[in-house]
Amino acid sequence: MLPIAGTAVDRWNRKLTMIISDVIFRDSDNIRLHSTDLGRLELWHLYVTGAFTGIFQSFQWPAFSASVSLIVPKKNYAKASGMLSLADSVSNICAPAAAGVLIGTIGIVGVMTIDIGTFLVAVAILLTVTIPRPPRMRRRRA
Repeated sequence: MLPIAGTAVDRWNRKLTMIISDVIFRDSDNIRLHSTDLGRLELWHLYVTGAFTGIFQSFQWPAFSASVSLIVPKKNYAKASGMLSLADSVSNICAPAAAGVLIGTIGIVGVMTIDIGTFLVAVAILLTVTIPRPPRMRRRRA
Protein backbone atom coordinates (compact mmCIF):
# COMPACT_ATOMS: atom_id res chain seq x y z
CA MET A 1 0.00 0.00 0.00
CA LEU A 2 2.90 2.39 0.63
CA PRO A 3 3.51 3.37 -3.03
CA ILE A 4 -0.19 4.08 -3.51
CA ALA A 5 -0.45 5.86 -0.16
CA GLY A 6 2.53 8.12 -0.84
CA THR A 7 1.05 9.29 -4.12
CA ALA A 8 -2.40 9.79 -2.60
CA VAL A 9 -1.06 11.72 0.40
CA ASP A 10 0.65 14.19 -1.94
CA ARG A 11 -2.78 15.07 -3.35
CA TRP A 12 -4.84 14.95 -0.15
CA ASN A 13 -5.08 17.12 2.92
CA ARG A 14 -2.32 15.68 5.12
CA LYS A 15 -3.85 16.75 8.40
CA LEU A 16 -7.15 15.09 7.55
CA THR A 17 -5.32 11.97 6.36
CA MET A 18 -3.50 11.67 9.69
CA ILE A 19 -6.71 12.18 11.67
CA ILE A 20 -8.62 9.58 9.64
CA SER A 21 -5.73 7.13 10.03
CA ASP A 22 -5.71 7.70 13.79
CA VAL A 23 -9.47 7.14 13.95
CA ILE A 24 -9.15 3.83 12.09
CA PHE A 25 -6.31 2.78 14.44
CA ARG A 26 -8.47 3.49 17.45
CA ASP A 27 -11.50 1.79 15.96
CA SER A 28 -9.34 -1.31 15.63
CA ASP A 29 -8.29 -0.91 19.26
CA ASN A 30 -11.90 -0.41 20.30
CA ILE A 31 -12.90 -3.65 18.57
CA ARG A 32 -10.11 -5.51 20.36
CA LEU A 33 -10.96 -3.84 23.68
CA HIS A 34 -14.65 -4.71 23.49
CA SER A 35 -13.92 -8.25 22.31
CA THR A 36 -11.50 -8.69 25.22
CA ASP A 37 -13.95 -7.16 27.69
CA LEU A 38 -16.68 -9.54 26.51
CA GLY A 39 -14.28 -12.49 26.66
CA ARG A 40 -14.69 -13.11 22.94
CA LEU A 41 -11.35 -12.01 21.49
CA GLU A 42 -10.44 -14.46 18.75
CA LEU A 43 -7.26 -14.79 16.71
CA TRP A 44 -9.05 -13.70 13.54
CA HIS A 45 -9.99 -10.40 15.26
CA LEU A 46 -6.29 -9.67 15.60
CA TYR A 47 -5.64 -10.50 11.95
CA VAL A 48 -8.43 -8.31 10.62
CA THR A 49 -7.74 -5.34 12.88
CA GLY A 50 -4.01 -5.72 12.24
CA ALA A 51 -4.63 -5.57 8.49
CA PHE A 52 -6.68 -2.37 8.82
CA THR A 53 -4.04 -0.86 11.07
CA GLY A 54 -1.30 -1.71 8.56
CA ILE A 55 -3.21 -0.28 5.61
CA PHE A 56 -3.96 3.01 7.32
CA GLN A 57 -0.50 3.30 8.85
CA SER A 58 0.83 3.26 5.29
CA PHE A 59 -1.14 6.48 4.77
CA GLN A 60 -0.28 8.08 8.09
CA TRP A 61 3.50 7.84 7.94
CA PRO A 62 3.94 9.56 4.53
CA ALA A 63 1.47 12.28 5.56
CA PHE A 64 3.35 12.82 8.82
CA SER A 65 6.86 12.84 7.37
CA ALA A 66 5.85 15.12 4.48
CA SER A 67 4.16 17.49 6.95
CA VAL A 68 7.32 17.77 9.01
CA SER A 69 9.22 18.97 5.95
CA LEU A 70 6.60 21.70 5.47
CA ILE A 71 6.69 22.85 9.09
CA VAL A 72 10.43 22.70 9.84
CA PRO A 73 12.83 25.18 8.21
CA LYS A 74 15.28 23.60 5.72
CA LYS A 75 18.29 24.25 7.95
CA ASN A 76 16.71 22.03 10.66
CA TYR A 77 15.78 19.04 8.44
CA ALA A 78 18.65 16.91 9.75
CA LYS A 79 17.72 17.59 13.39
CA ALA A 80 14.04 16.92 12.73
CA SER A 81 14.85 13.69 10.92
CA GLY A 82 17.07 12.56 13.79
CA MET A 83 14.41 13.38 16.37
CA LEU A 84 11.73 11.53 14.38
CA SER A 85 13.98 8.50 14.13
CA LEU A 86 14.76 8.65 17.85
CA ALA A 87 11.09 9.03 18.79
CA ASP A 88 10.12 6.09 16.58
CA SER A 89 12.87 3.87 17.97
CA VAL A 90 12.20 4.78 21.59
CA SER A 91 8.46 4.19 21.21
CA ASN A 92 9.08 0.81 19.56
CA ILE A 93 11.27 -0.23 22.49
CA CYS A 94 9.61 1.48 25.46
CA ALA A 95 5.92 1.04 24.62
CA PRO A 96 5.95 -2.78 24.67
CA ALA A 97 8.08 -2.77 27.83
CA ALA A 98 5.74 -0.31 29.55
CA ALA A 99 2.70 -2.32 28.42
CA GLY A 100 4.31 -5.47 29.83
CA VAL A 101 4.80 -3.79 33.20
CA LEU A 102 1.35 -2.19 33.21
CA ILE A 103 -0.53 -5.31 32.14
CA GLY A 104 0.33 -6.90 35.47
CA THR A 105 -1.07 -3.98 37.45
CA ILE A 106 -3.98 -2.59 35.42
CA GLY A 107 -4.71 -5.48 33.03
CA ILE A 108 -5.19 -5.57 29.29
CA VAL A 109 -8.28 -3.36 29.42
CA GLY A 110 -6.33 -0.69 31.32
CA VAL A 111 -3.45 -0.79 28.83
CA MET A 112 -5.84 -0.53 25.90
CA THR A 113 -7.68 2.32 27.62
CA ILE A 114 -4.38 4.21 27.94
CA ASP A 115 -3.77 3.57 24.24
CA ILE A 116 -7.16 5.05 23.39
CA GLY A 117 -6.38 8.04 25.64
CA THR A 118 -3.16 8.70 23.75
CA PHE A 119 -5.21 8.71 20.55
CA LEU A 120 -7.34 11.54 21.94
CA VAL A 121 -4.20 13.52 22.75
CA ALA A 122 -2.80 12.91 19.24
CA VAL A 123 -5.99 14.07 17.53
CA ALA A 124 -6.22 17.14 19.81
CA ILE A 125 -2.66 18.09 18.85
CA LEU A 126 -3.38 17.57 15.15
CA LEU A 127 -6.45 19.79 15.40
CA THR A 128 -4.39 22.64 16.88
CA VAL A 129 -1.36 22.45 14.56
CA THR A 130 -1.39 24.27 11.24
CA ILE A 131 0.01 22.16 8.42
CA PRO A 132 0.53 24.24 5.29
CA ARG A 133 -0.38 22.81 1.91
CA PRO A 134 2.60 22.25 -0.37
CA PRO A 135 2.98 24.61 -3.31
CA ARG A 136 1.43 23.28 -6.52
CA MET A 137 3.76 22.56 -9.38
CA ARG A 138 2.67 23.67 -12.83
CA ARG A 139 2.94 21.24 -15.69
CA ARG A 140 4.99 22.29 -18.67
CA ARG A 141 3.44 21.93 -22.06
CA ALA A 142 5.61 20.22 -24.63
